[in-house]
Amino acid sequence: MQTINVDTGIFHTILSHVNSDTLVLKYDEENDDILNIELLCNDESNKKEKEKEKSKKAFDRYFSIPLIDADFESINIPEMEYDAEFKLECKKIHDLTSQLILFGNTLTIICNEEGIDLKTIGDNGTMKVNLPIDDLSEFSISEGENMEIGYSLHYIHKMCLTTKLCKEVQFSISENFPICIRYDLEQNSHVVFYVAPKM
Repeated sequence: MQTINVDTGIFHTILSHVNSDTLVLKYDEENDDILNIELLCNDESNKKEKEKEKSKKAFDRYFSIPLIDADFESINIPEMEYDAEFKLECKKIHDLTSQLILFGNTLTIICNEEGIDLKTIGDNGTMKVNLPIDDLSEFSISEGENMEIGYSLHYIHKMCLTTKLCKEVQFSISENFPICIRYDLEQNSHVVFYVAPKM
């Protein structure tokens, strides 16, 4: 398996142009200091959508960005069974974290068999959101479990900014372990973020 490192600022600038395009990443080991990125607008399965996009000047775009040497210690997070998992629409959690971050710096997740509360407290006041189980796409929790865990709302908010990767996002939590935020993409691909709990 090959590991490559890119400047996230440049990568974000390119991905911010993704709408319904096909994203292609190309890495050539013979030219190993460059990552080629293609944003293609020629998906035959979405002809009608593409016709609309053409009227908005949608064109194929090609980028080459330099790879960087990153000196860091790799942290391996083992596969584990989480005490609670829930899934909801990306747009809903994006809207909620955008509101929560106006009031505090710590996101407290209160989770039990009755449902989930998201809460933050700060100088500007308090905000609490109840997520009824019926409003979640999926929800599971260990029997009798009752958790109240705090995380950096700054990082959680950044990881929930996108509404374009997929329709839903999954959260997995356990006491004293990083929260896992997972976006399942097409073709067995996924994006996963981890945030350590505040102690």
